[in-house]
Amino acid sequence: MEHVTVRSYSALGEFGGWGIRFSWNGTAHTVSGNWGIDIKLKGKKRTLLVGTRHPDEIRQQIGNEQLVGN
Repeated sequence: MEHVTVRSYSALGEFGGWGIRFSWNGTAHTVSGNWGIDIKLKGKKRTLLVGTRHPDEIRQQIGNEQLVGN
C-alpha cells in the first residue's frame, strides 16, 4: 500500500450510488453512509474506497499499525 486514509465521500456524487461502483478515480465498495477507507496501492493510479460505519476506530487502527507507507 502506498497510502491509506479515512475520509468522507458522496456515494451519489463520486460513484453514482452505493454498492460496488466504478469511477475514473477508482472503485468503491459501499453499503450505506458517507465514510470510507481510501486505499492507494503502489504503482496504481486508481484507488479503492471501502465504506465504514466506524471511521474513528479505523483511524486509530491505521495509526497503531502504521499502515501508511508500508
